[in-house]
Amino acid sequence: MAALLGGKGPQRLKSHMLRAIRMFPDNVRTVLEAQMEDAMVPSMSTMSRGLLKMDVTLMLERRVMHKEAAARKDVLYILADSSPIRQRNYLWVEHFALRGDDVTASGQAALHMKDLADEVRETGIVRQEAFDEAILAAEQIRSTSRQGSRVCKGLG
Repeated sequence: MAALLGGKGPQRLKSHMLRAIRMFPDNVRTVLEAQMEDAMVPSMSTMSRGLLKMDVTLMLERRVMHKEAAARKDVLYILADSSPIRQRNYLWVEHFALRGDDVTASGQAALHMKDLADEVRETGIVRQEAFDEAILAAEQIRSTSRQGSRVCKGLG
């Protein structure tokens, strides 16, 4: 929301909303434009408080999520990038978790695949059972769940 305001407050937000309304079909657009003429747009301070509430809510949600992830021994990783776009700095954050039990099972599957590869290298024979086991192990690794979320925020 702060990125939309760009320091010009409610009028800038209203102009962005009107621009978004133009994407709707004509019958919907005319109704929405009529409603926007009389609409009250919140003040800059109200929008700032709303942004603070959204940030606090996100932090509280993440705290619960991290507590659950720690209990499951999940592997967490966070990717962050801060890039200037049109003289404004944006922070892009991606947050991912691999479930701990999935990581353990995938690791065991990978070790089993290595044992099968060693067997083929030693004997020069590919058994059908070994091939099927390798496929199952690969499926186990591929099915490792990855939970994630993305947040983009204007920093000023």
